[in-house]
Amino acid sequence: MMPPSSSSRGNLPPSRLFLPLRRIPLRAHFAASLAVALVALLLAGCGEQNPLEPSTVIEGSDAMLSAGAGGSDTFVFSRGTATYGQIRLSVYWFEGPPQVLAGYLSSEGIQVADPGLRLAPESGYSPQVLLGDPGSSYVLMTDDAPHYGRIDIVAVDERLTDRTIAITFDWVVQTEAGNRRLY
Repeated sequence: MMPPSSSSRGNLPPSRLFLPLRRIPLRAHFAASLAVALVALLLAGCGEQNPLEPSTVIEGSDAMLSAGAGGSDTFVFSRGTATYGQIRLSVYWFEGPPQVLAGYLSSEGIQVADPGLRLAPESGYSPQVLLGDPGSSYVLMTDDAPHYGRIDIVAVDERLTDRTIAITFDWVVQTEAGNRRLY
């Protein structure tokens, strides 16, 4: 059997088993707690707490539609095998005087829009609109789901001798039905 030592637990009275606690003034305790809380908040803000949801918007550039008088051409908005509606260019020739070549854009619903529009309106859509000049933008309901989109006309090529119109456009379409956000 080992002789008890002065440093063994068994020889110390219970009050000496722990370090003595000092009385901390209430103000100092509050200040320390507040400092710890502030540091925790600051550190929590350093990481990415609310990452952006993956985008449900698809887009394309330099898309083309071309049609001759009395005809039409359709562009289908798609990603992989999924489709999200369409837009159609229809071309009409009116015998004069004056002779007029006119292009119309149509979809489930369409209206003139500001370039860069980021939220499609809830209402105000028509079945078709008269094609405008380069720089024109249109917001559309591409199908009856509805999927919303916007096209920005980049170029318009009218050929009176051939009675054809070709347009080049950039586009953005929301793949989530009913979501009007276009960014």
